[in-house]
Amino acid sequence: MTEESGIAYCPECGAKVPENAKFCVKCGHNLGTQEPKTQSAPVTEVQTEVTAVSEVAQDTRTAVDNFYNWPNWLKFFVTLAIASFLSIFIGRISYVVSFVLGFIFFKPKK
Repeated sequence: MTEESGIAYCPECGAKVPENAKFCVKCGHNLGTQEPKTQSAPVTEVQTEVTAVSEVAQDTRTAVDNFYNWPNWLKFFVTLAIASFLSIFIGRISYVVSFVLGFIFFKPKK
């Protein structure tokens, strides 16, 4: 079991495990009988996560920059269309909710 700053890793599969664990939670490897090794933490998993996050951040920045480069009239109509859709959607939801609650609390007379 490899330990770095309070984090332990399984020597078989490289999964993170609690420091006092006797078995790996991922592969079931017995961790209690092994001496701690000086092997470093698996880097590929961390690098993959960092790369994915940076790609998403770059895509978000690009999308925002592209929106700011649109002409003002197009931004106005896109914003108006989104606001209209949301107001209609919220209005329909409130109508359905009030209709259902009306039947629950004010049952029609038979």
